[in-house]
Amino acid sequence: MWQDGRALDLQGNIERFGLPEIFQFLASNRKTGTLALQSGKTTAAIYLKEGIVIYAFCSPNKNRIGEIAERSGKITRNQLDEALKIQKKTHRRLGEILVELEIIERSEMEELVKFQVKETIYSLLAWEEGIFKFYENRFPTEEKITVSLSAENIILEGVRRIDELSRIKITLPPLNSVLVLETASDRRRRDIMLEADEWNILASIDGYTTINEILEKVAIGRLEALKIIQGLILAGLVSVVENKGTRPTTSHFESMMKQLDDTVTKFISKL
Repeated sequence: MWQDGRALDLQGNIERFGLPEIFQFLASNRKTGTLALQSGKTTAAIYLKEGIVIYAFCSPNKNRIGEIAERSGKITRNQLDEALKIQKKTHRRLGEILVELEIIERSEMEELVKFQVKETIYSLLAWEEGIFKFYENRFPTEEKITVSLSAENIILEGVRRIDELSRIKITLPPLNSVLVLETASDRRRRDIMLEADEWNILASIDGYTTINEILEKVAIGRLEALKIIQGLILAGLVSVVENKGTRPTTSHFESMMKQLDDTVTKFISKL
């Protein structure tokens, strides 16, 4: 994967590696460049800058920015048609044209592009076959309207949308595995948005409790709990413990609580 300790040579089959894992690896290591993807006749690219998603596109594109803007009521059909005529002549991004014509404010267009990019990546994370290659420090296009999105949040939301147990089990460790909380790396600021059930499961991860035991403790359905655990793993928030520790006795309660406070404080301070 690494050449001369510097250049990243990352390419392969999606069936073997899995896009969420590839995506999380690039984000956690603050990589800059383009993750190119192909499955059948569909090609796509995700742009990252120091591990942050700044743009993404897919061809053919099911999430066209003009249609998104029209559906949201930001522009009329006549305004869209006018901008499309200019685009046909100039081959520029439609979003740039709409902003230049003052049909839509730049801040509003940035929000629309953010929605488009997220929906594009959510659909890519569902791919089960295809090929990928990462081009470090290279972008095929120069985009004037970009975004800033946390890869962890995108992975978490992508997993929330999975509704098939078979797809969840593919990337889950054995249910007798024990998980541990990963503290945020000094190399990367995390801007994670967790839902209430995700926080509850995160609070059950202590380096001693197995996934099966967590499933028995939480007050939500098994499928939903497995989806959350998978999302936390893929987003790099928790990992599997290789050697399960011995659970502390009640006499160690105070020292255990202090250790928990220190861990949580350290994790939150890095968010």
